[in-house]
Amino acid sequence: MKALLLFLLLAIGNINIYSQTFITSQVIEFKDKRPKDRGGDIGGDLPIRRSISFQPIYAWLYNNVISLDFEDLLPTITISIINETTGVTIYLENYNNLNSIIIDLSTEKSGYYLIRIEYDDIILEGNFVLE
Repeated sequence: MKALLLFLLLAIGNINIYSQTFITSQVIEFKDKRPKDRGGDIGGDLPIRRSISFQPIYAWLYNNVISLDFEDLLPTITISIINETTGVTIYLENYNNLNSIIIDLSTEKSGYYLIRIEYDDIILEGNFVLE
């Protein structure tokens, strides 16, 4: 019985499994490009202001389509996507009162890209790769 169990275990363990790769979405992390306002001074007379970084926009890339979800309703924003290799802007749009948006990049070449989102006095930039 043990020999049969061992034989079955080895036979099943050597079976080739043909499966497709699991495609996951690529999360795009944004960095704030505003100059830092530290307030205070280093001498110790005034405290230096610090705050937790708040991410108002969530973005991810899946199957060459960018999905953007906004935490709050933003009055006016500008979204631009730039090919980092060539420096060419491939997408530039202004939007008003937006909750979410989907940008299809399936016609673009593979490579490294930069997405820039501007609203109020805030500039957010994130990098992603099209494959």
